[in-house]
Amino acid sequence: MRKSFTCLVIDLEAKSVYVFVNSGCVRRKLDAKKLSVYLLRNGYRIVDRPDKSDIIVLFGCGVTNEFADYSLNLVKRFQQYNAELIVTGCIPATDGDRLKNVFYGKKVSTKELDKIDEFFPDVKVRFSEVDEPNCFYGSDYLDPVTKFVFDGFLDKIYSFKVRNYLGGTSYKTMMQEKDAFIIRVGWGCLNNCAFCATKRAVGSLLSKPLEECVREFRKGLGEGYKYFVLTGDDTGAYGLDFGGSLLGLLHEITAISGDYEVFVVNLNPRWLVKYIDEMVLFSEKQMSRLTHFEIPIQSGSERVLKLMNRFHDVEKLKDVFRLLRKFFPSSVLETNVMLGFPTETDDDFDESLDFLSEVKFDYGYIMEFQSRPGTVAEKLYPKVSRKENLRRLRYAKKYLKDVGYRTMGRPFWHLNSSKALFLNFSYRL
Repeated sequence: MRKSFTCLVIDLEAKSVYVFVNSGCVRRKLDAKKLSVYLLRNGYRIVDRPDKSDIIVLFGCGVTNEFADYSLNLVKRFQQYNAELIVTGCIPATDGDRLKNVFYGKKVSTKELDKIDEFFPDVKVRFSEVDEPNCFYGSDYLDPVTKFVFDGFLDKIYSFKVRNYLGGTSYKTMMQEKDAFIIRVGWGCLNNCAFCATKRAVGSLLSKPLEECVREFRKGLGEGYKYFVLTGDDTGAYGLDFGGSLLGLLHEITAISGDYEVFVVNLNPRWLVKYIDEMVLFSEKQMSRLTHFEIPIQSGSERVLKLMNRFHDVEKLKDVFRLLRKFFPSSVLETNVMLGFPTETDDDFDESLDFLSEVKFDYGYIMEFQSRPGTVAEKLYPKVSRKENLRRLRYAKKYLKDVGYRTMGRPFWHLNSSKALFLNFSYRL
């Protein structure tokens, strides 16, 4: 793949900024990349350590209690430096009350990130005027020695860990090990899942214009990229706010000639149900280019899915996955399942495991439910105890191995841990 390099003349008198992303979230890493470009274009310097900075920008994650706790601890830690702290990401919206207890400074949530200009009043280029990035914020702005260590050593360790968990053809592994061109198709979400606090941070749907998505795709092809990731806070809802659709976008992109693969990630099952009958009418060549689908089922229990406020016709979902397997036989299917949603019984969880057994997902994970503030699920009872979740996860590990999955969990599962119970599974290496 051809890469272009830009030589930047660094003004050592310019204010320095340290940007930290506390999340594995694709969208927040894109936000951080766009912010770094914005700062550079306005004469700021990006530095690789907080103690070198005049300003620290923290992208805090609030998707789970675990991430929220870590974000808030980072807020406390970063305030110890002789630098101004700006808190952004999802944490100002998901955990605003807790954030107020430890921080009185500048903050802006994900859906209002354009307001970052208010914190940099001397800028000539506004945040909204910066092009959408197609790669993550990473080691680009490290000093040469640190960058060498990161790219040559630490990055390889992380790649090994990802591959060891998920295998070689998970989209997460391929994004880590190969050059992937990322296209954010939109912002915000049309769903209202009972367990989700992130919706408060990302807002409702705002799709990128179709012609802009196609332009970015052609740009990536022209630069030699072969792997393209389509992502959004609610990828499947793409276009519904302007009369378009994800189906139309996929048809437009996969009709373009070239040697490439398209990964569709963060696809709520309801949208797959909506579009599957038309997707299977794509040409054979178009279908061969759609090689990865990340589709979180969350549960295989109709009763639990209803409580989650998600699409809950389980038999219909199974039919849809069978069609995917039939018409996209080489595609990788990834999913995730929530363990211990309030009121979940052994029978409910068994139905989730049966779903995994029937569909044979290539990769996925089971993660323990965490009650997030301000969500519908926070008020649902009875809650499932940590002890019961631990028992079920151990059972799930044995069950999945028996039906052909490879499994790997966190090194230590114990009752007193604040970390969510977590189990990865894969059906292909």
